[in-house]
Amino acid sequence: MTCHRLCRWALCVVLLLSCAAAWGDEYQAQEESLGTFFNALLGPLGVAVVVSRRVERKRVSGTYDFAAPEQVLEALARQEGLIWHRDRQTLFLYEAAEIRSSAVVLRHISVSKLRSLMQGAGLDEPRFPLRDGGQRMFYVSGPPSYVDRVLQMAQLMDRRAVKTPVQAQAFGVVEVLHHFVADRQAGTGADKPVVPGMVSMIEALLARKQKSLLADKGFAVIAYPDTNSLLVRGTPAQVRLVKQWVAELDVPQQTNEAPPSDVTQ
Repeated sequence: MTCHRLCRWALCVVLLLSCAAAWGDEYQAQEESLGTFFNALLGPLGVAVVVSRRVERKRVSGTYDFAAPEQVLEALARQEGLIWHRDRQTLFLYEAAEIRSSAVVLRHISVSKLRSLMQGAGLDEPRFPLRDGGQRMFYVSGPPSYVDRVLQMAQLMDRRAVKTPVQAQAFGVVEVLHHFVADRQAGTGADKPVVPGMVSMIEALLARKQKSLLADKGFAVIAYPDTNSLLVRGTPAQVRLVKQWVAELDVPQQTNEAPPSDVTQ
């Protein structure tokens, strides 16, 4: 075999191996940034992936079995010293040194109630649990985006209840699948039409059918875009009413626009 033929044969072998790695479940990384690596892994994981700048700069080499994406994630996290959290749409990755901690004092709801609301919204992370500091105080440590979302949830829901002698206050978390919870602009160009979100749709129904609820300070329907959910506060009957309306309104849209469940951050 001549040297020229040998070189051509070796090149073919390299190309075939590269194609096998791309087409099969094995993924070959060679001094690849973790940002690029996790962009390749997002398909097998089934969620979008957001990495911090410090994680982006890290590089990795090796062969990885993308048929087991969760194992790849856990192995790389141990190897590279990463922490992460995910919601229903996105995985967020940071260096362990980027961990944040915060102490929060609640004024109107208990820590157990907040924990229950987080679970309903798909926000709870068993690896970064809230640590009780009393009935209305907790500590949270974890990835920065996770801590930010916990603090946002606490701020949204820790509001004074309007007490009545008969009706108790209730909370509800309603996941919305086929509509966005907040208003948004659609299309292109300078004059983009505003498409009402689920909160605006509920408010329009209230204005027509239950106008008194709009003036009820104990009642609130709050958009939580992070998980495309509604946070509902009111009497048990009011919470049930909103859930019923969402079930009636949250039907697939006859448009070319991707539904919220397909839109990643």
